[in-house]
Amino acid sequence: MDASEGVTAAIIACNAVESDNQDRQLNANYQRYLAGMSTDVKQNFIRAQRLWVKFRDENCGAFTSQEAGGSLAAIAGSGCYLKMMAERTDDFDRHP
Repeated sequence: MDASEGVTAAIIACNAVESDNQDRQLNANYQRYLAGMSTDVKQNFIRAQRLWVKFRDENCGAFTSQEAGGSLAAIAGSGCYLKMMAERTDDFDRHP
């Protein structure tokens, strides 16, 4: 992020790279977390994760809309996305 020197396009590109990293880590943690669970419990987590994805997208969309039409919209949205992804990754970073 420091290398972006405050340039919007560079910040967005940095956030995109980090989003890909967070997505991979979240998926890995999630799969590890579900491993060995009973089918019923696993289904509860699958349902919850699908709802969380919808919430994340709506929530970050709301933050993006605050800056609608401005160059900060993409930064606000991607920043929200990164924060939520990191928090969710941490949720699954321990074994049940």
